[in-house]
Amino acid sequence: MSTPLSTRTAPPRVGARFIILFALATLGIWMAINTPAMVTVALRVGEVDPVGKTTSYSVVSGVGTLVAVIANPLFGRLSDRTTSRFGMRRPWMITGILGTAVGAVVVGTSTGLAGVIIGWLLMQAFANAAIAGTFAVLGDQVPEEQQGLLGGLVGMTSGGSVVLGTFFVQLFPTEPLLQMGIPVAAALIFLLLFAVQLKDRRLDATQRPRFSAKEFAGSFWFNPRKAPDFAWFLLSLFLISVGIGVVSTYLVYFFQDRLHIATADLANAAFRANLVLMAVTTAVSFLAGYLSDRMDRRKPPFALAALLAAVGISVMVLGGSMLWAYVGIALVGVAYGSMSGVYLSFAMATLPDSDNIARDLGIVNIALTLPFSLVPFAAPAILAIGGGSNYTALFLVSGALSLLGWPVLSRIRKVR
Repeated sequence: MSTPLSTRTAPPRVGARFIILFALATLGIWMAINTPAMVTVALRVGEVDPVGKTTSYSVVSGVGTLVAVIANPLFGRLSDRTTSRFGMRRPWMITGILGTAVGAVVVGTSTGLAGVIIGWLLMQAFANAAIAGTFAVLGDQVPEEQQGLLGGLVGMTSGGSVVLGTFFVQLFPTEPLLQMGIPVAAALIFLLLFAVQLKDRRLDATQRPRFSAKEFAGSFWFNPRKAPDFAWFLLSLFLISVGIGVVSTYLVYFFQDRLHIATADLANAAFRANLVLMAVTTAVSFLAGYLSDRMDRRKPPFALAALLAAVGISVMVLGGSMLWAYVGIALVGVAYGSMSGVYLSFAMATLPDSDNIARDLGIVNIALTLPFSLVPFAAPAILAIGGGSNYTALFLVSGALSLLGWPVLSRIRKVR
């Protein structure tokens, strides 16, 4: 069922069924893309290019995230202009997850680096189509007083997805196709359940704006002078995400090269670390979203995220042991949960244009994911300081950048 745009009013409160199915859908999408991003792709690159894995993984990760940066706002723009009788968001959810499945098969069956790259690019592009369609529903159908709760669920499922995903990975240590395929299969089921019951927003063809080259360019840009609060929010989100991006991107190689974990034990070590990280993230993100709704404040969780990201990253790299690594990872988990639990509701409060929700959330996704693209390109130069594998420099620089996300919040005026 779809709801015509012309009949839309302020959305009523959503019920438990909607909340549960939305949470399952986001859990599935996150599991399909976060598991390979944080674990499986690194393992696959190590298998097909064991000698040059660090450089090769930097390329694979960086280019993949760059595709995500482009795909999310682009598909969001297209979703805002979709006139299908099935609605504006549903077609992109379904197309996105099916394309993600194709990419997962390519990554899981490839015997060379080129195949892994192609499959990962497909996964990043199509997963972000599904993300753009699904997250736009939050702006379409969830009232402001529930956006913190639903945003907290997005953060909670993001954390839980990695725990579940890495659990499946370590169950099948020698079966890359199953490592890639099981999380995507779960995502397909969960997303279909949500899409079938969704009373999707529908756009009449006569109301669809023309999609020109200028409109295409506008998918990735807005005027910060006209929306300064949105601009400062994006900068804070970007800075905090730098540190989290370094931890998630280089966790496997940090264990292997800095803490000297044996190759045979890497999958289990990554599972345990991600279990700590995401268990904390999951609990904190839901709590942060709930409390931010109750207090009607979005800045405090972001400030906490900036501070604890810097502290946790420093503890990880300076501790010199798995014990201190776990302590640091737990602190980063609190930071990640504090940020992910409120970033969507924070974004909604600063959006410059209510008619382009999916587009603007795509720009939010750029700020969130661009660090994950830039880090792999910048990291090799920092790692090379002093002869190579300088994880101290890499982690401390990223922690300092995360900390800078705190003072930026003071420039945001209309959100507390």
